[in-house]
Amino acid sequence: MNDKVVYVPLDERQCNYVFPYELGTYAGMEIRRPAEGIMSKIKQPCNIASMWEWLYENVKDCKYAVLSLDMLVYGCILASRHHHMPVGKCISTLERLKKLKEINPNVEIHAFGLIMRVANYDNDSEEPDYWKSYGTKIWKYSWLCDKKDR
Repeated sequence: MNDKVVYVPLDERQCNYVFPYELGTYAGMEIRRPAEGIMSKIKQPCNIASMWEWLYENVKDCKYAVLSLDMLVYGCILASRHHHMPVGKCISTLERLKKLKEINPNVEIHAFGLIMRVANYDNDSEEPDYWKSYGTKIWKYSWLCDKKDR
């Protein structure tokens, strides 16, 4: 079996970029992933238009598409945590998924998105800048609100 898979990872970290690629290759699949040059870089999102162009070019003869919606809409997972995109822009970007079926009507699309976490620490390395001062307080507030609701 030599199934072809086009894969848009969540971000550039090894757990998302390297390991799924190696696992699929080991299982005998042909995995197509974006070149490192068009991937996000920590808090720097990818060029979303370039990512979509790459996807359209590479989905043509694939059996499966495994797609991070956070990458395709926001440019990476970290950018999804502190974006300022209007809802309409996000929806119109998601509408681009329809073109994948026009290019390759037989491709099975497996798209995923993450639910944003509320991290319990004062650190802005992966969070918005204000998290450095208020992260733990925001977490505690959300925890107390959840406890009250329950």
